[in-house]
Amino acid sequence: MTRRFFAVGILAAGAAGCHAHNSAASLPAGDATACVVEPVDVSPSEDRFSFRGLSPDGSKLAVGYSGGPDSSRGTYLLDLNRRTRERIEQLNNGGSFSFDGRNLVAAVNRGGRRWDIVELDLRTRQVAEIAPDSAADFLPSYSPSGRYIVFNSYRTGRSDLYLYERATRTLTRLTTFDGYDAHAQFSPDEHSIVFHREVTRGNYNLMLLDLQTRTERSLTSAPGEESYPALSPDGRYIAYSDDRDTPGKSDIFIYSLDGRSSTRLTSGGNTDTYANWSRDGRFISFNSRRSGRTGIYRIYMDGPRCRAVR
Repeated sequence: MTRRFFAVGILAAGAAGCHAHNSAASLPAGDATACVVEPVDVSPSEDRFSFRGLSPDGSKLAVGYSGGPDSSRGTYLLDLNRRTRERIEQLNNGGSFSFDGRNLVAAVNRGGRRWDIVELDLRTRQVAEIAPDSAADFLPSYSPSGRYIVFNSYRTGRSDLYLYERATRTLTRLTTFDGYDAHAQFSPDEHSIVFHREVTRGNYNLMLLDLQTRTERSLTSAPGEESYPALSPDGRYIAYSDDRDTPGKSDIFIYSLDGRSSTRLTSGGNTDTYANWSRDGRFISFNSRRSGRTGIYRIYMDGPRCRAVR
């Protein structure tokens, strides 16, 4: 299968908008056998997962868990250095850190299919509702300045992206596609958002939305799944999931926003998803079923490529 990629410029500083080119090419993948995959939080008896849960200093990880012997679900902060856990009673799902490390935002399950977005102050443990609605809301994350929260919601009957301004509590609908838009993340300069879109059943593309002009660009256009995008701290690369080898069994790849390179980080079709760069770019964490249950792993990086096996 030939993968199609498009060049787009959204660098962290001095970005002059989004520039897309219609030319496309089949691009080489890196050697995934050279990547060291390190388990971070894995259990044989329950699923453990994270969604942009790394703290700004990379020392803690917000972990959600479910599917254990008692079928409970919950959240804890994992200290990656001491390996200790701090239970977060107010949440029951993976959460995303604010860029100052003071808050977590998460979609919490209120029973059945009811999911709401809440913000937790980690100092006071006070919880604030974010744009409450009877529809299911998912996958919230902060803008770098902390001014906004972006998430996807079914409040129109389908999954669209929404922008919430924290100071004014203003909610703006960002996408109106007749399908599924989700997993949004701000660019470092807050001028744009990357997300994935299910354009046809089972066919996902990486998308870029310019927040100033509200224009959308497709970054990929191959059949199959290209999903769960995560921008690097410098805004030059996207870590994402791609099932090019086995449909429904994705691996992690790195896409260069200049459109000239695609590097494979993992292989084996272990359903590797929800990639997340540390703020210093030193490693990428992700969820994977390579142990049988969903667990959290990481790969140490040297720029856009993984650190080789020694």
